[in-house]
Parts: sequence; structure tokens; C-alpha cells
Amino acid sequence: MTHDGSNVRLNGILDWVYQEELYGRGNFTGHWWSPDGRYLAYLQIDQSQVPEYLIVNGDGVSQTIERTRYPKAGQPMASVAVRVIDIDAGNDRQIDLGDWPANDRLIGRVSWSPQNQLVLQVLNRVQNRQELLVIDPETSQRQSLLIEQTDGFLEIRGTPEFLSNGDFLWLSDL
Repeated sequence: MTHDGSNVRLNGILDWVYQEELYGRGNFTGHWWSPDGRYLAYLQIDQSQVPEYLIVNGDGVSQTIERTRYPKAGQPMASVAVRVIDIDAGNDRQIDLGDWPANDRLIGRVSWSPQNQLVLQVLNRVQNRQELLVIDPETSQRQSLLIEQTDGFLEIRGTPEFLSNGDFLWLSDL
């Protein structure tokens, strides 16, 4: 469905940092279908600016060397974009995340509301500010549901639970 993926540009697949630190060890899934099956949201992770390190893998009889991109503190991290494919229309577009710069944002969670709205949890790199965004996949219109900020660290606690009346439940450290 995408044609621009490479070793440094991942489409719909999480890199090591995202699967290890944000979505859970071993979970490389970076794409999510809308409830009605019309839209496919996915993360596009560009690792081209992330430093590469050599890792010796001692598993098994002989050692192998692996190249791994890892952003140490103060080094560039992968830039991430959220894209949505409209299956019916056949188009693929990037979602405008407003004031969240690509080189200082984490997409902590992606989900869909029962009303077929894309739901994003966006955090800054130090994870002391987060915003819950709802995006109309047809128009890309963005609405902020909440913003949390602290002097400490915000833990990712899952996705909102939407109620039939449109309200939602949100688990928070604050």
C-alpha cells in the first residue's frame, strides 16, 4: 500500500525504540484499521538522522554484528508522521499534527473512536506534555480533547474508552 519504505523509512512497522519504549516489547505493529474498514492509519518513521551503532549478537554458536539505530540522550531521534489511507478513494495523506514538531514528538498511541474518528496521543520527547487529538479521517480536521503537562514524567496509560454519548474515560497520572 506504500511505495517509499526503506531501511530508514518505516511505513506501518515500528522501529526498535517505539516497540521497546512505547508500544511494548515485541509489538512492531504500526498500523490500525478504522472500525468500518475504510481507513488505514499508520506511522511513518524516518530514522535517517538517528545514529547507527554496531551490536555484537552472541546468540548461537557464532557471533554476528547487527547495525542498530538508537537515539541516545541529546542525539537526533526518528521523526514520525501519522498517515491515513482512504481505501475507497485510493489516496494516502499525512495528518497535520499542529504545533508538534516532527523531530520532538512521540505518537504514544493510535486508535479509532466508535464514530470512525482517528484518536492520537501525542507527547514531547521528554514526555512531560501530552495531547489527545481526534482527527476526522475524511477532512483531516483536528480537535484537541485534552492536554496534560507536568514537571515530571507522563506515563502512557492506554487509549481512551469512548462512551455511547460521546464522552470518554481517560486514565491519567495527574
